[in-house]
Amino acid sequence: MDDGLDLASLLLPLWRRKWIILLCGLLAAVAAAYVATSQRNSYTATARVIFEPERLRIIDLDSVVVTPDVSATGMRNQIEILRSALLLERVIDTLRLERSPEFNPDLRNDPPALLDRLAARVSLPDPVRSRLVTLDLLTPAEPEGLTPEQRTERLRARILEQLGSNMRLSPLPNSRVIEIGYTSENPVLAAAIVNATGEQYIVVQTERKRDDIAAASELLSVRVRDLENRYNRAEEAVRSAQLELSLGAEYGSALIARQLETLNEALSQARLQRAAVENRYNRAVAVLNDGGDLHVVPDFRDSPVMRSYRARQVELLDQEASLRSIVAGNSNPTVVRLEARLEEVRRSMLEEAETIVAGLRTELQAAVEHEETLREQMAEREAQALEQSRNEMRLSRLEREAQASRTLYDSFLTRMNETSEQAALQSPDARFLTRASVPDTPSNRSRLLIVLAGLVGGIGVGSAIVLLLDRLNNTMRSSSDVETRTGLAVLAGIPHLGRRKNPRQLLAMLLGKPDGPLAESTRNLRTSILFSNLDQAPKVIMFASSLPNEGKTTTAMLTAITSQQMERTAIIVDCDLRRRTMGGLFPISPEQPGLFAALQGTASIEEAVYVEPESGLHVLAPERAGTGRGNPADVLASRRFHRLIAQLKARYDLVILDTPPTLAVTDARIVAQIADTVVYLVRWNKTPSGAVVEGIRELRSVGATIAGVALTLVDERQASQYVGNEALYKRSYGTYPAG
Repeated sequence: MDDGLDLASLLLPLWRRKWIILLCGLLAAVAAAYVATSQRNSYTATARVIFEPERLRIIDLDSVVVTPDVSATGMRNQIEILRSALLLERVIDTLRLERSPEFNPDLRNDPPALLDRLAARVSLPDPVRSRLVTLDLLTPAEPEGLTPEQRTERLRARILEQLGSNMRLSPLPNSRVIEIGYTSENPVLAAAIVNATGEQYIVVQTERKRDDIAAASELLSVRVRDLENRYNRAEEAVRSAQLELSLGAEYGSALIARQLETLNEALSQARLQRAAVENRYNRAVAVLNDGGDLHVVPDFRDSPVMRSYRARQVELLDQEASLRSIVAGNSNPTVVRLEARLEEVRRSMLEEAETIVAGLRTELQAAVEHEETLREQMAEREAQALEQSRNEMRLSRLEREAQASRTLYDSFLTRMNETSEQAALQSPDARFLTRASVPDTPSNRSRLLIVLAGLVGGIGVGSAIVLLLDRLNNTMRSSSDVETRTGLAVLAGIPHLGRRKNPRQLLAMLLGKPDGPLAESTRNLRTSILFSNLDQAPKVIMFASSLPNEGKTTTAMLTAITSQQMERTAIIVDCDLRRRTMGGLFPISPEQPGLFAALQGTASIEEAVYVEPESGLHVLAPERAGTGRGNPADVLASRRFHRLIAQLKARYDLVILDTPPTLAVTDARIVAQIADTVVYLVRWNKTPSGAVVEGIRELRSVGATIAGVALTLVDERQASQYVGNEALYKRSYGTYPAG
C-alpha cells in the first residue's frame, strides 16, 4: 500500500469546483483593487535609537552604576514604553496634533465615504449600524450633548489610537537598537512624529533616572539616619557594659583563675588529709571496740602515755611470770596484788585509748570542716569566674555589634555621598543613532501587489471552502469510497442519462441503443452478478437500497431486459406491496390478475405475469385493484410466497426481486432470506454513507448474501474526475464501434 501523498485526491476536488475558486479569487481581487485605488498615498518615516542603560544599584555596595537587563524581555519592555499612552500624549502635546487635519476630522473637507453616503440615504437599524461601526465600515457619529471637555477627551483618545495603529516599533536582532517607524499621508508630519517620539522617549528615560536618583537619595538618607541612631545606641550599650563590668567585678579574670588553681590544690590536699585522719580514726575505733592489741595502732603505739603504760604492763607481767615460777596458784597475796595492778594498768590504757580516739575524732571533724570550707570557696570563685565570663562575652558581643553598625553606617554614608555625586553625572539611557528624514516616495505605491495579494488570498479562501465542502460530503462517489466504508466491491456503475427520463424512456433507450453506455453498464452489472459466485450462479437476485429514489426499480428492469437480450429468460417480481411501483410503470389492466392472485391460487402464473409488448419483459406485480391483501411483511414471509418464488426459479433463468427500501420497512430483510444473492444499490453522490452502512448491516443480520454494490445515477462527466472510479472506463468503452 502506498502511504505517500495522493496528489490526485487533493487536486481533483479543487479542479471539480474550479469556478468557485476562480469566483472567490476574482471577488477578492476586485475588492483589493477598490481598496488600492481608493486609498491615498502614505509615507513612512523611520528613525533608530539605541538603548544604552545605566541604572542605580542601591543594595550592592561595590558599584553605583550597573548595566540592567538588555535581553529580549528587556527590549520588549522598552518597546512598551515607546508605545505607552504617557509617551504618546507627550508627542501629541509637543506637535499639537489636535490641530492637524490628519488627526482632527473637523478640520478635513473629505467627501463622505461610499458606505457613509449609502447609510445616510438608507435608514439602517441601530444594531446593524453599530455593527458596521465596529467593523470600521462606517464613520461613527458624534454623540450629541457632549461638553467641550468631553469632546477634547474623545479627540485625544482617537489621536492616541491612530498614533498607535500607524506606528511601527521593532528591535533589530542581536542589538540594542530599536527602529521607530510611522506611516502618514503627510511625509513631513511622519518624520516629525518619529523624531518627537524618539526625543520624548529620551526625555522619559532621563526623567525616570532623575526620579530614581531622587528616590535613592531619599531612601539612603533615611537609612543613614536609622543606622546612625543604631550605632549610637550600640556605643551606649558598650559603655554601660564596660562600667557594669568594672564595678561589679572584685577581681580580674586572671586573678580569679589563679585563685581557683590555688584553691583546687588546697582542696586536693585537704581531701587527702581528711582521708588519712578518717582512716586512722576508723582503725583505732575498730581495735578499741574489738578489744584487740592496742599496740598495733600507730596512734596508740606512738603515744608517750601509752608507752609508759605499756612499759609498766611489761614490767608487771615479768614480775608475775617470775612469781608464778616460785608460787603455785592464784591465791597468793603477792600474785593477787600483781593481778590487781595489771588490771589497773589495762584500764588506764583503755582510758588513754579512748582519749586518743576522741582526739582523732576531733581532728577528723576539723579536717572535714576545712575541706568543706575550701569547697565553698572554690564554688564561690567558680561562680565569680562564670559571671565574669558572661559579662566579658556580653561586652565583646556589644562591641562587635557596635563595630558592625559603624561599618554599615560608614558604607551607607559613603553611598549617599556617591549617589549625590552621581546625580550630576547621569546621562540618558537612550540616544538617536539616526533621525528620521522626510520620505520622498510613498510607501504604498505597489497597488498591483495589493491586487495580486487579494487574488491569491481569494483563491486560497476558495480552495479552503472547496476542500471543506468536499470533506463534509459523506456520500459515495467512487469505488474506493464504497470499498472503504462497506467492505464490498463495486459491481458496476449505471449512468445518469437525464433528470426527466422515466423508466419507460430508459427502456426505450436501452432497446434503441444496444451498444450504448446504458446497455453496456447494465450488461456489466449482470455479468458481475452472475460471476459473484463461481460455484453456482445465482438465480434469485434481490435488488435493495437504503432509501427511496435510488434507481432500484429501473436497474432491476434494465437487468432483466439485458438478460433476455442474451437469450436467458428473466422475470421481475415487485415485492414492494405497499407502493406497487411496477404496476404504475406499465399499462396493466385493472382486471389483470397479479401477484396476490398467484399466491391465492385464483390464477396461474402464466395468467398473473404481465408481458411488456415491446421488450417482452415479464413482470409479476401486485394488482392495483383491491387493497385488503393483508400485511405486506406477513405476505412476503408466508410459505405461499416462498413456494411461488421456487416455481418461478424453476421456470426462469433469472428471478429478480424488487424490494422496498431497507431502512424504511422490514420487507427487504424478509425477502433477503429467500434470495440467492443481494445487489445493494447506492445512488452516486447522493445517498449518505451512514445510511448505506446501516442498510447493509440490517441485511447481514438476517444472513443475506450480498454480491456487491452498484452505483446508480452516475454523472459520468463528474465521476471521471474522481480517483478510482470505474465509470470513467465504462464510458470510454461504450463508445467503441460494434463488430
